[in-house]
Amino acid sequence: MNDSANNTIRGLFPSLNDSEASEAVDNFDAYLALIVRIYDRISADPESLAELRAALAANREGSDDPGAIFDRARGIP
Repeated sequence: MNDSANNTIRGLFPSLNDSEASEAVDNFDAYLALIVRIYDRISADPESLAELRAALAANREGSDDPGAIFDRARGIP
């Protein structure tokens, strides 16, 4: 999927009509804006950033429960 034509909403979801494709682009833009806001908020708070890094490191140990990574990072079994 290295072809740049596939790196568009239309390329990924060719069955969408124009209205659906436009809505998908708007939703994707809103999602990316949310991710940037989360990153900015976490990176501005050293304690939150440390907690996130610890959670991600704990996640590398593996678990079937996605919520468990924050429990392990906080020392909760």
